[in-house]
Amino acid sequence: VTMLAARTGASICSANLPGQPALLAFDPTPNANMLYAAGNGAASVSAIDPANCTIKHTFQTGSPVYGLAVVALSSGAAGNNSNQIWVTNTAGVTIFDATGKQLVTIPVQGGPQYLSIPQGTMAYVTTRQGGIDAIDIGSHKVFQLILISGGKYGPMDYDAITGDVYVPDQQHNQLIVLTPLSSGSNPLPPEPNHIYNLGVAPESVAITSDGQLGFVALRGGNVAMIDVPGKQIVNTIFVGGNPHFIITGLYPPVVGTTPQQAATWSTVISILAYVFVIALFIVPILIF
Repeated sequence: VTMLAARTGASICSANLPGQPALLAFDPTPNANMLYAAGNGAASVSAIDPANCTIKHTFQTGSPVYGLAVVALSSGAAGNNSNQIWVTNTAGVTIFDATGKQLVTIPVQGGPQYLSIPQGTMAYVTTRQGGIDAIDIGSHKVFQLILISGGKYGPMDYDAITGDVYVPDQQHNQLIVLTPLSSGSNPLPPEPNHIYNLGVAPESVAITSDGQLGFVALRGGNVAMIDVPGKQIVNTIFVGGNPHFIITGLYPPVVGTTPQQAATWSTVISILAYVFVIALFIVPILIF
């Protein structure tokens, strides 16, 4: 796993991991600030310090990893991180705490694969036999939402504003949108609630944090841009090659390249801002 400076594209640091890592999940909470990486070539998850790429922990999963996500729970006692790491493997969905302690394994039929966990009470998992299931985070009850014989899906994402879940349906060359569930939902809503026809197989999807735009990596070298509120495809961008994954994020920092530099400059700018505000009050007093 290599960390790049978003502003310049330069390599900052790297961590050598087993199993051809292809999955990443980030826990941004102040007590954690940890990056998790795994792949289906090894039966483990590595916890990486994003400041310097040091491997802090290795969680043994017992079988190859096919999906990875962090569940943001209540903060718990001061100084503790009560978030959970959810991992899909051949046995189901295995849950670890932040120290690497295995808490429980939830059986999921059909071979669970990709995970997506929006804010709320539900996690979503695709299966290698064509299913899409929802899992209640509290009770661990599994709800089957969709089952398509031979169906194949790509990595999912969600709209942080509405809670809708976006799933690349590679078998039918479309992007399907799921209605968010809540604990105790009965009956289950009809799924999907919307479909985007793409013409070619989608590899993955990313929705911006403000819920305005979506980007779908397409087989053949294109990226489709979606107007999320308008529920329409507004542009197709050729990027070349065969993109397999896509992610959206905040703009790179104006100053600083490494995390340490960005943090230092942020502190300096904050201090200068306070000095400027104080000067606005003091200078008029001295003059008049």
